[in-house]
Amino acid sequence: RPVAAPKSTGVDPAKAEAAIVKLTRKMREAARKLQFEEAARLRDEIRALEDQVLGA
Repeated sequence: RPVAAPKSTGVDPAKAEAAIVKLTRKMREAARKLQFEEAARLRDEIRALEDQVLGA
């Protein structure tokens, strides 16, 4: 049975990966500083970007 090709999301995976790495660092730093609301916001931004890359 043929497998469907991934959807093109228009998001450059390399740029998205770099952004995710940067946001992850910021999220960890915010959590280290006990800035949990900021860490949660960054987590949500990371998840949204991952969803775009995966075409979800």
